[in-house]
Amino acid sequence: MTMLSAQALMGELRSILAQEKSWSLLTSYISEYRKTFESEEGSAILIPYLLDHLSPQEGMREMPQEWFKIVDETTIISHLCLLGNSLNLEDNNLGDVREIANSPHLQNLTSLNLGYNNIGDEEAIEIANSPHLKNLIHLNLWANWIGDEGGRELANSPYLQNLTSLSLGINQLGSEGVKEIANSPYLKHLTYLNLYGNDLGDEGVREIANSPYLKHLTYLNLEYNNIGEETQALLRQALPNTEISF
Repeated sequence: MTMLSAQALMGELRSILAQEKSWSLLTSYISEYRKTFESEEGSAILIPYLLDHLSPQEGMREMPQEWFKIVDETTIISHLCLLGNSLNLEDNNLGDVREIANSPHLQNLTSLNLGYNNIGDEEAIEIANSPHLKNLIHLNLWANWIGDEGGRELANSPYLQNLTSLSLGINQLGSEGVKEIANSPYLKHLTYLNLYGNDLGDEGVREIANSPYLKHLTYLNLEYNNIGEETQALLRQALPNTEISF
């Protein structure tokens, strides 16, 4: 197949973005002309153009995993982050997030969504140990496989001390994981905490009630955590200004 120039592909790209707005069509198209997209000219012209016109489109914010196999990951991340301070990679089955966590292009990022990505303790540790995430304010790790170990590392990361919003709903933290969160001085700025469906039980929730660092919470989600009425009352007394969802 003849390798078309980046400029030659621009017209077709405009048509796809203007009419179809389909990830599957774009993925197929980029795969077909992969060499052009991976070339120096393609990286300089096509990728910035593509991402600049995709990001504002409703329903086109999430990037499918296939894209990470098509062009250099840091090239994509770099241009995504140039569009703003928020990166949404929800529901992409990424698993291994080392390339993302270790990318220097993320140093100005304030919001990162990695929900539904099969992230376990090992990947959570990569996130916790990334100095490039030091400016994060919002971190969404909803619906992954993060347990006590991952929760401990996230809670005790000095790089995440600017967080005001943390979502760890539908993971596997348990009482030990939430104990680390409740007793971490690095999370003292949190105003939003979502721990939905983590089987925390009364023991774990008492840790939150006794925490000297979670007093600034304005919203706390503890639904589906097997919490008794007595413990619920204790928590409401400890956090009278917090909207709590049991």
